[in-house]
Amino acid sequence: MFRRKERGAASSRTRPGVVFLEEWLLTKPQPVLPSPIPIPPFPETLPMNIVVWSDIACPFCYIAGTRVRRALKALHAEDLFTIERKSYELSPQITVSEPCLSFYAKKMDVTEEDIAPGLRKIEREAARDGLVFHYDRAIAANTFNAHRLVKYAAAHGVPDMLDRLFEAHFRDGLDVGSRDVLEELARREGLSADFLDTEQYAAEVRRDEEEAKKLGIRLVPHFIIDGKLTYKGALSQDYMTGVFRNIMQKNNLLPPEGKGITCGPDGCTLG
Repeated sequence: MFRRKERGAASSRTRPGVVFLEEWLLTKPQPVLPSPIPIPPFPETLPMNIVVWSDIACPFCYIAGTRVRRALKALHAEDLFTIERKSYELSPQITVSEPCLSFYAKKMDVTEEDIAPGLRKIEREAARDGLVFHYDRAIAANTFNAHRLVKYAAAHGVPDMLDRLFEAHFRDGLDVGSRDVLEELARREGLSADFLDTEQYAAEVRRDEEEAKKLGIRLVPHFIIDGKLTYKGALSQDYMTGVFRNIMQKNNLLPPEGKGITCGPDGCTLG
């Protein structure tokens, strides 16, 4: 039994925002655990925190977030970890939305025909996780206000707004920089988007980005688990399951076969 403590390529080298796309296309798949990754002891205080920096325009952020949640679910460990989402903008310079195909082609100084196969490869990678991407109609947009909406929604009991924005961007081909689109997404969750008329949550978004800068984070997704372990990119679900399993084993949190972890107001136990 355990209890919570009381809480008192050449073009890519000169274009940092696109490096992760090209590097992924050329990188072999990550090995699957077990592997010799040192896992430090974690405190008894539960739940442990997973901090992740991501951008709505980042395909691997969507893929990685999906894999992490599924890894936790496979271990019945959703109550042992919280996920704290932090904002990051890959292309804050965007002022006018345009199709992703032309945006990436111009940014990487290639033709749309050159970039299309790489984007189709990302679509296939997403499909392996049951995610639907349509880069043929996806729109590159400024995501600052979308990040504000994520924070506003979380503060009002809607923690999954980031996924709604991922779906809008990659699946539905909506302009997530558009006020109309953000208002509609908020409305579907019973929220108002009137806060966009103010500076509400703008400071929080900028604070996340400043923290990322201080930590030297230039590529996303970027995960920090309980302030100790750092992982970058869309690692496989098996890999992340192994990471979480190792953490649980090190801290005697892995339930015997056939038993699960349950948590209530007074603590957590092996069921």
